[in-house]
Amino acid sequence: MRRDFLRITQRTLYHRPDLRTAFYRGYGREPERAESELIRICAVTDAAAIVVTATARAQRFFAAEARSILTAVVHASAPAPGTSVPHGRRRL
Repeated sequence: MRRDFLRITQRTLYHRPDLRTAFYRGYGREPERAESELIRICAVTDAAAIVVTATARAQRFFAAEARSILTAVVHASAPAPGTSVPHGRRRL
């Protein structure tokens, strides 16, 4: 999965449901269940990597943003950020 697509779903679309609707309408469809799970898994690994790298480089803003994304994805009981498939709490 391309990182740009992942970041759009986790940052912009997560906070702007109006843009999320328009994005997937333009894309042609909502993600399928397997795609939504892949987005969730990639979001966890991407956010964790950013937390580590940004912390090591003293980039507090990026580390904080990545931590909030990681927390939201891990604790989501509603649809995962950027997706339409609900899932419960899961172990990583």
